[in-house]
Amino acid sequence: MSFSQGAVEAEASTRALLEKAAAAKHREPHGALRKDVLRRLTTLSKSPHASVKRLVAENLRYFFRDFPALEDEVINAVYDICEDGDQTVRIAGYRAIVELSREDHKWTKRNTDVLLQLLQSDDAVELEVITHALIDHIHIDAAAALSVMCDHAAADLRKLVVEFFLHQGKEPIEGHMRGGPQSEAQAVFRDGLLRILPKSTPQEAVQITEQLLLPLSSFAPGQPYRNQLLEVLIEHCKNALKTDVRAKNPLTLPTTLPLLECASKVPGVPLMRFNATFVLTKATLTRLTPEVQLKVLEYHIAAVTAPKIPVAERDEALNNTGFIIETLARAHGSELWTVVEKLANAFISRGTACPPPLVPAWRMLQQQAEMEPRNVAGDALHLIKSVLNPPLVPPPGLNRSSSTGIKRKATEPASAPAPRGPGGLFAKAMQDAVPGSDDRLSKRMRVDSAPSAHVKERTPPPAPLVARIQIDRQDGARSAPPSLLKRMLDSTPTPVSPVPPVAKGNGHWRGGGISSPSLSARIAGGRGGARGARGGGGAPSLLHRLSNGGDSMDVDRPRAPARRMRVYNAAGARR
Repeated sequence: MSFSQGAVEAEASTRALLEKAAAAKHREPHGALRKDVLRRLTTLSKSPHASVKRLVAENLRYFFRDFPALEDEVINAVYDICEDGDQTVRIAGYRAIVELSREDHKWTKRNTDVLLQLLQSDDAVELEVITHALIDHIHIDAAAALSVMCDHAAADLRKLVVEFFLHQGKEPIEGHMRGGPQSEAQAVFRDGLLRILPKSTPQEAVQITEQLLLPLSSFAPGQPYRNQLLEVLIEHCKNALKTDVRAKNPLTLPTTLPLLECASKVPGVPLMRFNATFVLTKATLTRLTPEVQLKVLEYHIAAVTAPKIPVAERDEALNNTGFIIETLARAHGSELWTVVEKLANAFISRGTACPPPLVPAWRMLQQQAEMEPRNVAGDALHLIKSVLNPPLVPPPGLNRSSSTGIKRKATEPASAPAPRGPGGLFAKAMQDAVPGSDDRLSKRMRVDSAPSAHVKERTPPPAPLVARIQIDRQDGARSAPPSLLKRMLDSTPTPVSPVPPVAKGNGHWRGGGISSPSLSARIAGGRGGARGARGGGGAPSLLHRLSNGGDSMDVDRPRAPARRMRVYNAAGARR
């Protein structure tokens, strides 16, 4: 019998066993028949026929949970299949590992460990299958699978595991990191990466930080894990700087600069101190190319102006920026003014005057900004001027009094506009002197609401003289004082005394025994007019002449320098 015929017969007999076991599953899932079939399958895992081994790998999962006592034999059989010389058999074994982990999650760690060892394969087809198997294990139990992966990444398989984290496994891992810093999966992944980071290369450190760690909620602003990450990155920066400064001038810091940029995304006091001690010294900063100088200053200013930096530490860093500002004044380019704006805003936000030692440096920067086109410097020039000439803050007492006065004015009712017309002045005086109905009502409400034992009605102040000049009418009411024009037109003069005098005769009033001619008679022409008024004759009054239709006055020539007045007597004849 040939080998191929033997393979066919072996495969057929194996299928017959599987059919018997499937038929007995519902009757006796843990019976002797199915148990014997499982043992036969584990033996067939070493069959010389590839088709039989593939058939075994595909069906072991149906017996795995029903016979816990045979778990080890089943697992070892699958591992033997994964080491087979035939690629198709090995691939069937990789897939069998995933199915066994799905059947019982307790095997996730061990199976993940085996799959990580298999990542060293050189076959592209197998690597793809192994990668998918690892992703399936992350979905089965993320915490268990990631813990094993991080352990291997910290040891001999760091490069392979980091590559898996950064590429094929990145998206599946992110899907299991949404539970917050306290979730088991994120805690395992975070702590494992922090163990990997010190042993990684500078390039790996930047990639792990930016692509894997910073997206985690564990490294959000205010989380304590940010300080741990920053300390590791600073150690990388120190080691990289020692290597970069050995190169010839000018320095470009090819290794340190990416690390500084990465560290500036988790700013803190340790980064500020590192920059001030190692990077921003004259010995180092002056050796850098202008582009690298500007980048280094940009990262440092971003760290200083970060929101979580303590005020005392920020003020100390800003007070020591003299050499930094001088370096900025010698730089060029549009990116320069973006950095200057950040630094100037940091000084302005302090609300204090610029320290005197820094004024010359800011003056240099101002001169540089004034020489730039307006569209290049942007708002930097305005901010520099604000740093050098901060707005004066009024004393607190002045602020309080001003605000009180404004508040008082805002609560006062708006006064009514002054009435117009001939009697407007008197009406306005009456309005101001006599309280209105609203004032009387508010006063009555205050008196009624207060306790009667403590009520003492306040006597209003006496009204001014103009308010007391009122005329009693026949009905007993008091009328408003007449206007000046009305008194001039009235033949009876209006008394100016608070007590009206007693009339003695036509045009005569008793007031201390002195007769008072009428106002119109007095206007007529002094003493003569008064005599004419008493005697019933004489010239007409000025008021009479003014109200005589306009005929009593004439002008001989429109442009004559002098005018002549025509005067008529009482009979109408011209005098």
